[in-house]
Amino acid sequence: MASPQVENGFTRVANELFEALIRNKFNGTQYSIILAVIRATYGYHLTSKTLGIAFFKVHTGRNRRQLAKEIEELIAMNVLIVKAKHSFGKSRELMLNKDYESWQFDRKGMLQKQHRGYVAKDSLTYVANDSLNK
Repeated sequence: MASPQVENGFTRVANELFEALIRNKFNGTQYSIILAVIRATYGYHLTSKTLGIAFFKVHTGRNRRQLAKEIEELIAMNVLIVKAKHSFGKSRELMLNKDYESWQFDRKGMLQKQHRGYVAKDSLTYVANDSLNK
């Protein structure tokens, strides 16, 4: 039987950031990736860390192709930030963007795509405007 105890280690995350993660709509793979980044960085008192697909595969148990797709999506959504690009033999350095107001979502809380780029939409503004229009 599992018996997790804080005395055996814990990861500090600001409540405000944690609540932003709860509020926004991510799919299961995206949540797994975000939590793995938080564990690998904040869990070791770091802000960023070199993380490759192999790391995410081991820690999430997800398919490599799906992981690569969702990591790119999280970067495009500005949820993950690339601090250092990957090079031959070295993975890129990733960090969680703590400025959750700069995460780019549409009115349903999902990423909005437009032609070649992504358009930032503040989901909270849409909720407030939709309520006023009723």
